[in-house]
Amino acid sequence: MHGKTWPKGPLRSDAPYEAHLARQIAETLYPYVIVTEDKKPAPAADLHRKTETVAQIAQATDMTRETIYNIRDGETWPDFTTIARLEIYFNIRLWGYDHRRKPP
Repeated sequence: MHGKTWPKGPLRSDAPYEAHLARQIAETLYPYVIVTEDKKPAPAADLHRKTETVAQIAQATDMTRETIYNIRDGETWPDFTTIARLEIYFNIRLWGYDHRRKPP
């Protein structure tokens, strides 16, 4: 699931557990990568007290802008390295560590 309802919309009942984690990452990342028409971060994106554009964020994290937008928009699921780079850059946790496998 991605698009207009991502990351807030419901997942299919048979969605893999990883989809829930990807959604949490996207939801946490979302306010940090919103940009306005002039390519400056929107006020919500200033949570990290930086004024870089997404292009500058991408360069600082050694990623492409497309990668960041694709994670935010649910087009792709991030790998461990990507999560680590973004968490270090923004000084936040992108996903909760309370996720446990559901009991059988």
